[in-house]
Amino acid sequence: MPQIEPKAPPSRLLRRRDVTARTGLSSTTLWRLEGLGQFPKRRQLSERLVGWLESEIDEWISTRTGAVPAVKP
Repeated sequence: MPQIEPKAPPSRLLRRRDVTARTGLSSTTLWRLEGLGQFPKRRQLSERLVGWLESEIDEWISTRTGAVPAVKP
């Protein structure tokens, strides 16, 4: 019988306030880096609401610091 691999937990969506707090970047810098293709793309959640995938933000941070992504309990 084939082994079923467990699925990774779904990634949370982070709001702009959470992203700026995690990265230390201003909203303007997020917008500029995203436009240059150097930051994860935002997701349009509604007409006036955007969010970023937590996993993509964590990966971006790890590439900047050279750190291994933290394992969550």
